[in-house]
This record gives sequence, C-alpha cells and structure tokens, in this order.
Amino acid sequence: MRSHRRWAVGMAWLLLVWSLAGGEWAGAQTVPASKLSASWRDLRFPELPPFRPPQPQMFRLKNGLRVLVLEDHDLPLIRLVGYLDAGAVYEAKPGVAGLTGQLLRTGGTRLHTPDEVDSLLDQKAIEVEINIGLTNGRISLASLREHFETGLALLAEMLTSPRWDAERLDVAKRQRIAALLRENDDPEAIARREFQKVVFGTDTPYGRYPTTQDVGSIQQTDLQQFHEQYVRPDRLVLGVWGDFSTPTLRRWLEKYLGAWRAPQIRLERPAFRPTRPGIFLVKKADVTQTKIRMGYVVPPFDPKRAYDRDIYALQVANVLFGQGLSSRLFVRVRSQLGLAYYAFSHYAVQFDYPGTFTVATATKAESTLQALRALKDELDRIRREGVTDEEVQVAKEALINSFVFEYESPADVIFNYLRLTVTGLPTDYLARYVPNIQAVTRADVERVIRTYWKPEQMAILVVGTPEKFDGALTALGPVQEIPLVAPGR
Repeated sequence: MRSHRRWAVGMAWLLLVWSLAGGEWAGAQTVPASKLSASWRDLRFPELPPFRPPQPQMFRLKNGLRVLVLEDHDLPLIRLVGYLDAGAVYEAKPGVAGLTGQLLRTGGTRLHTPDEVDSLLDQKAIEVEINIGLTNGRISLASLREHFETGLALLAEMLTSPRWDAERLDVAKRQRIAALLRENDDPEAIARREFQKVVFGTDTPYGRYPTTQDVGSIQQTDLQQFHEQYVRPDRLVLGVWGDFSTPTLRRWLEKYLGAWRAPQIRLERPAFRPTRPGIFLVKKADVTQTKIRMGYVVPPFDPKRAYDRDIYALQVANVLFGQGLSSRLFVRVRSQLGLAYYAFSHYAVQFDYPGTFTVATATKAESTLQALRALKDELDRIRREGVTDEEVQVAKEALINSFVFEYESPADVIFNYLRLTVTGLPTDYLARYVPNIQAVTRADVERVIRTYWKPEQMAILVVGTPEKFDGALTALGPVQEIPLVAPGR
C-alpha cells in the first residue's frame, strides 16, 4: 500500500505541473501567460473514487477465541497482535495488572525457566511482548515464517501456564518503584497522573494510582489471581498477518491455544462517576513552565449508536477546535498570543470505556492566567458564536485524508479491525466512515458542541510555581492544593 501512496503523490505532482502548463505537456513550446493558473486555489482535480478498506478474514477457535487474519506474502515474516479486555481498572490492589503483564513475559512458564524462555527467543530472533495498561492489555509476537510456530508455542505457555518467578517479580517491582520515584522530577508526568486522579476521582478504579508501598506489597498470589480472572480467551482477540496459509495458521492456533478455557466468572466493567469540577494546584518550585489541563469524564457511546450523526460531528468539532495547526486553540494560543508551543483539545469518542474531554497547554509561569483564560475564552466563544462552513469543511477533509492513510499496510488493517471487534462495532463501520464524515453539516457541529461540551463540569489542573504566576489562581475561583509528596506515601 505504500507503493500506492507514492504513486498517488507522484501523480499529484504531475497533475500540478500539467495544470500550470495550461493543460498541455510543455515541450519546446512556450506556454502563454494567460493559461497559467493565478493561484493553487484555482486548480481542479477529478473526484477520488470511494475508499473501500481491505477486510481481513475472521474465525473462531473451538474455545471461542476470535482471530483476524490477513495473508501478506511480500516478506517471509509473520506478526501477531492481541488485545486483552483487562486492565488496571479491574485490579484489587493497585499495580497488580501492570506487573502481571510484565511477569507473563519475563517470569517464565511451567515448562521453561525465565532464562530458558529468553534464550529460545534470542536464538530464533523472535520478539514477544506482553503489557497490561489501564483498560486493556496488548500481546505481540513477530518472527520469521520458519520460527513462528516456536514463538506461538512459547507465547501460549506464557498466557496459559505462567511460572511467576520470584526473582523476576522482585526485579519488576524494583523497576516500577524506581519509575514512580522519578515521576515527581517530570512536570508532564505529574500533570498526567494528577489529571487522571482529579477527573476520575481516586475513589474510582479509573483514578486510582499505585504508590511505592502498593507495589512493594504485591505477591505472586496477587498476579496469579488477576491472571485467572482476567487473562482468558473470551476477553482476547488476536490479529495475525504475514507469510502463512490460513488453514495452517488455524491448525497452529488450535494446537497451542485451543484447549485454553475461561473460568465461569461473569465480569462487569467498572463503574465511573461524573467529574467534580474545581481548580486544583500542584506546586512545583523548580520549573519555569506551567502545565495546564482542563477536562471531565466522557461516558462511552453505545456501539449500537455507531451510525449516530453526533459521533461523527463530535470528531469534526474536535479537529476544528483543538487538533492541528489550523485549529482554533492553536491559532489563538500560539499563533496570535504567542503563549505556548502547543495547545490542543481532545473529546474522546469511545465505545468501551469512559474517556475524557481534555483541553491543555503549557506556558511560561508569568503567563499562566493569561493562557488559562485564553483556553476558557475560546471554549466559551465557540459555544456562543458557533463555527463557519469553511472550518467544518477543512476539518472534514483532514479527517478523511488521514483516515485513508491508516491503511498503508496489512498491520494497519489488522489494528483497525481489532478495534472494531474489541469495542463491538459493526463490521462495516470503517467502510461507512468516510460517507458519514462527509455528511456532517455546520448545524451538526454546533449542535454537538452545545450538547456534549460542558465547560461548567471541567476540573482545572495547574502544575507550576504560583509565586511566578501573572496573578492569583483564586481570581478564577476557589483553589484546592494537591500536595506533591513522594509516591510512597
């Protein structure tokens, strides 16, 4: 697909030259000045044909595990990626999910010690990674075609019969504790951590954050319990692409993963609550910049609403307001006021877990209140004054153009369809995406901004040195200070 992109770019240049030449190929003749286009805006191109993304084949193993496959015989390589519907929001003790993912990869199996696993992978140049984050886990395997079955056998052992090696667990805990202790040196890390806590609340799984004491107390039994409950075939979707025949791949998967069974436990996604608005300050004396984040919890959409026009209008509004060099926030905060290198917003349109509506920037301490007011003013102005047809059109074109290039490789195709499968979206969601974006109108965008964007619900987090601010934060309302303490407390 990359060759198609290069061809398209080359043709675009040829068309440009041809158009500037008045529609005739320039040879020895001199092109009359009257035939030259006065501006690139005068150029006209034929309408592109409809984009139809390629579709992988899908099947289920006998135990119900879902698999998406796409053969690609250009190179003798096979790659596998899996998404696991399990994350830190399910853990009983903070820090367990992340360590479970790390130990599944590094802690050995019942048949092989950790060193034996590492040696086997190194000998065959096989890459295996397992990580578990806040709401889901990711599994990956990559190898030459001739070694893929060996890698798959080892990956199956890691997932179904982990050893939980005590020494490797101790190393992983020390690494995680060291990372936590370093976080307070990085203002951006502080902003990410405290924003998550403020927006979701530390009384919910989404806003909970592990301390060094939490991590230090984790035992092998904690990992084993999380694994038994959440690392299971009915919560896993695999995507495989590369140089294989689908019948052979299916036999391998049945051989190594087909006997894996899920426990008879019904799992519910954790509850969340609305954001409690307010202004929150984290004092950090050794920084010259202020990190500003504003936001609130955005509930997930029901996948049955996949073709609701609001979903597409929200994406257009998101790009128009805070994504890219021509967005309102960037133009106002950086280009016009010169207050920051970046300013952005993001409204999470999600179908599985809650997300956030976030507005953020970073500015020098002496312009903190000015930058904060600029963010708030732009948010109020777009709700009050609406948008223009040109803004809507530019945002729609940006979304459509970027969407097409999300399918440059078989890996891109697999990743996109994995997302559909995990979230429960219809299989034709991607095929209908471009027409649905094209159908969005200015009225749609203004309606969703008034309906879904709620500035009064925003929590505002500021990380910086208040003594250097261009005024007191209390001028904007009551301020609650969040002590910057060592993560172990």
